[in-house]
Amino acid sequence: MFGSIQSHFKSLFEACASWLLEDTIKIKGRWTYEAWNPDGSLAWRETIDNMTTLAGLDNIIGVQLAGTTQVTTWYAGLIDNAGYTGIAAADTSGTHSGWVESSAYTESVRQTWTPGAVSGQSVTNPTAMSFSINATVTIKGGFLISNNTKGGTTGTLFATGLFGSAQALVSGQSLKVTYTCSATGS
Repeated sequence: MFGSIQSHFKSLFEACASWLLEDTIKIKGRWTYEAWNPDGSLAWRETIDNMTTLAGLDNIIGVQLAGTTQVTTWYAGLIDNAGYTGIAAADTSGTHSGWVESSAYTESVRQTWTPGAVSGQSVTNPTAMSFSINATVTIKGGFLISNNTKGGTTGTLFATGLFGSAQALVSGQSLKVTYTCSATGS
């Protein structure tokens, strides 16, 4: 009987030890958007968190642990409010049925995210990406992707993020965007 009790406690201890030794890695993205009027005044500012897509998580694991080729340049795009029904973790660059990209800016390509050095498990772009708005548009949020083609459907969709409520922009405004990606472990 003592052996049975000892075996039970040993199994219980091993299960608890395994649970205590688990490591959790959390990836968090944070966007800051600032809409600037032509006269230089700030129209609105919003900071939002993002959702890293499954493709983005696969990319991280693939590059770090499985020899996948690293994406060396990432780009930001805008999510149009028109027709928006939702974002999903399973969204990819080619399949995201709940949203469409806004191309209501004069730049011919999505804007390049140019990060600085990694410090304290975080990296950000020290110079904001800039979208020169050329139409009246309402945007719902943004995304980070490995393809710079406006409306392009290839590459890795890393993350999406949504405003608390859709934000209006008009022609002549500029939208300045900063993206910070952080990781924590336990």
